[in-house]
Amino acid sequence: MSAQSHLKAMCLNLLKAANRLSAPAAA
Repeated sequence: MSAQSHLKAMCLNLLKAANRLSAPAAA
């Protein structure tokens, strides 16, 4: 796995976590 795709996967995981955290707060 290249470093670029690894960074992309990490960014996607961070976005998913942020969405999970912000969804209840926004509701």
